[in-house]
Amino acid sequence: MAIRFSLPLLIAATLWLSSPARAAELATDISAHLVAIRSNFTGSQILLFGAVTDTGGELAEHDIVIVARGPDVDRIERRKERVFGVWINRHAALFADIPGFYAVASTRPLGIIAASGGDGGESARGLFARNAIGTENLRLNPTDARSREGLGKEESDIYRAALLRHFAEDGLYGEQPGTVSFLGDSLFRAEMDLPAQVPAGSYEIEVYLFKDGAILDAQSLPLFVNKIGVGRYLFQTAHQSPLLYGICAVILALLVGWLAGIIFDRK
Repeated sequence: MAIRFSLPLLIAATLWLSSPARAAELATDISAHLVAIRSNFTGSQILLFGAVTDTGGELAEHDIVIVARGPDVDRIERRKERVFGVWINRHAALFADIPGFYAVASTRPLGIIAASGGDGGESARGLFARNAIGTENLRLNPTDARSREGLGKEESDIYRAALLRHFAEDGLYGEQPGTVSFLGDSLFRAEMDLPAQVPAGSYEIEVYLFKDGAILDAQSLPLFVNKIGVGRYLFQTAHQSPLLYGICAVILALLVGWLAGIIFDRK
């Protein structure tokens, strides 16, 4: 028996076979876009979840890289020297406009993802460098804290290593390979910790999808960390009106001391 095909069906089949395969795409979100810092804030945790479409059921062959970076801050690193048997801070370096928080979560170590491409991973390496993905790609260029002049490479490397170590100890900088987990054929999730010292401000969470060292898709999500209540009022006053804040702090200290003196004199 002959099989008859309609003309519209033949046209649709021809267009489907001749069309290029759709690239995988990301769909992501986070558990909360606002983190409130109160007086009893001890840290928080952000859950990032998403799905990858058009993977052909081969999500395990893809890599997910998530970068969370916080508001720019200025940081001074000090270097101690021994003078007449006493260790004192003699030199200091200023790091201006660096991320106050920086965390990377990924399916595998960044070096392995960059080297997984057939072309040597040049596309991933270039993307990592251009977008400062990974602590080694962060643009941390210290200057002398007094003269604001640039430092030599050897001295810059010393201060840079100290900065990364101190931020890592406070939980503000870090890389966590293997913390992005796949759920089924299209879903993934990751958790990121925000320490108690996390600075308030606007954050950006970037999600990248890789396969064989090549970037397939990327998305950006906003995150806001704000102080609320009395803590927010004090924070804003200290930054917007530092003179008024200082005067009020001195007056409050004097009042507390005066009241304490009266109480103890009566006893």
